[in-house]
Amino acid sequence: MEIFEMSGLELAEAVRNKEVSAVEVLDSVYSRIEQFPQVGAFAHVTPELAGQQAEETDRRVARGETLPFDGVPVPIKALTPVQGQPQDSGSRLLLGNVAEEDGGVVTLLKEAGTLMVGKTSAPSLASLRTPNPKRGRPHARRGMFAGPREDPPEGQRPPLPPAWSLSPTPPTVVAPSASPPHAAAPLASSPPAVSSLQDPLE
Repeated sequence: MEIFEMSGLELAEAVRNKEVSAVEVLDSVYSRIEQFPQVGAFAHVTPELAGQQAEETDRRVARGETLPFDGVPVPIKALTPVQGQPQDSGSRLLLGNVAEEDGGVVTLLKEAGTLMVGKTSAPSLASLRTPNPKRGRPHARRGMFAGPREDPPEGQRPPLPPAWSLSPTPPTVVAPSASPPHAAAPLASSPPAVSSLQDPLE
């Protein structure tokens, strides 16, 4: 079985048993990413960070110290901050922004022994239909490193999920005399559509 065909649990067990090193796992992952650039899954990769983590994992395993997901490669969504890495959330508005600290899930993943291989593409500011300024419109795929598949013909693509429409009227604001100071003003009955929140720089 090839490294890229193994599940996370299988990889972690193989690394702990020294059947494969974390560095070898990382080499396999980046080889697959380079092999299928047309997938466009990654906004950018982090070989320096992941390489440091892989080397530390191999040293720790050699000392007999193991973690639940030793050497398991994990891509992080562009929306989630990783300390010292670009944090643009897929938007031109935030290009050049760098995360000052890890998001909560990233902290937990690092503590479990995973390797941060890169940031994956996301719609601009998490809008369902807004393309990423670097990678275009993201596509759903079968797996992280499974390689590309043919997209279905135009007429056979599943419909996008329904979305609310923007309310034609502004939110209702209650006059101060009509409610106590701490009461929140009610919002419009129809929330704005995610699909309508376009990046103003696109």
